Amino acid sequence: MAPKTKRQTRRVLLAVPLVISGKIGGSAVRVLAETVDVSREGAKVRLTTPLEVESQIRVAALNPYRYTRARVVWARPQSNEYGIQLLTPQNFWGIAFPPDDWGEPPLVLSRYRPHVEPALGSSTAASRAPTRTLAEAPAGTAPPLPVAGATVTLSGMSAIRMPFQESGLLVPTGPGVASMLVRPSVDSGTPLRLIVADQVFRARITSVSKRREQGKWRVWLRFV
Repeated sequence: MAPKTKRQTRRVLLAVPLVISGKIGGSAVRVLAETVDVSREGAKVRLTTPLEVESQIRVAALNPYRYTRARVVWARPQSNEYGIQLLTPQNFWGIAFPPDDWGEPPLVLSRYRPHVEPALGSSTAASRAPTRTLAEAPAGTAPPLPVAGATVTLSGMSAIRMPFQESGLLVPTGPGVASMLVRPSVDSGTPLRLIVADQVFRARITSVSKRREQGKWRVWLRFV
């Protein structure tokens, strides 16, 4: 196993479905993968097909579709985890990264299409999507959630002190309280920020499930 390269920016827990292609063992392959955490320079990815350290691969994300080139810098085949380094450091993942000395995770303010592969015969260049304007909701305000819930973007700090952010269904469970499934393990009392209908709401986790549902932890939160 090759030693890890030093990361230049903070990692963020983020699951992004990927398609990785390249030559492995002399044969051309195309396999599905998923990020575990990401940085501006690269990512930790999980997949069941072994990757060779120092090999160059093509990494494609699907929503929105974009691709870039990367190099495999370390491997843990026993846990199906690999480190990849982007050949051109960029905001390929479409999120805002916090500075290394910032303890509060970022919110997704816009979606960036770093390198969109044009259709055959097209010369259309990659472009940035319009930036979303977000308004901070008054303290203690809860969003008007429908009974069936609403898809929100949530950010917070995991139990291992790594910032995370993900989208999911937030379901109201009472006045000023709601529930959501999140991928990382989190602690009760953790402060959160949520984007709901272009407003930022503050909340705090009140309790966490003891068992996973669909590979995620259910958290209950109260808006503060």
